[in-house]
Amino acid sequence: MAIRANTTEMIVGNIFINRSDEIVILHASAALGTAIYKKGANDWQKIQGFTWHCRDTGNSDAAQVERSAFLQQEHWLTANSRMGSPEELEYQIELTGEILRLAVTFIKASNPNVKIF
Repeated sequence: MAIRANTTEMIVGNIFINRSDEIVILHASAALGTAIYKKGANDWQKIQGFTWHCRDTGNSDAAQVERSAFLQQEHWLTANSRMGSPEELEYQIELTGEILRLAVTFIKASNPNVKIF
């Protein structure tokens, strides 16, 4: 899945995946992270907060190993916002055969208070 913004500025992306009673957030900025919320009786509870990974923008062996490990553990990967074209994010998301319900937002890194849906 790819996001291409109608700007030349660096973007930060979030993909929200709804699976039954769970929402997974795939976040890409200067680092990558995954958060998970589970539906409770009356609200949504965070069951996993973001832990940041893959800040290295180079192609060293260590950076490649970290990205590979992140993909294996989190089941998704993208370049962080400081890599490649600043207005594009291309996600690799593991598909399991189920129908995915997605929502996508991104923001310009220069103005993080304005979300673009």
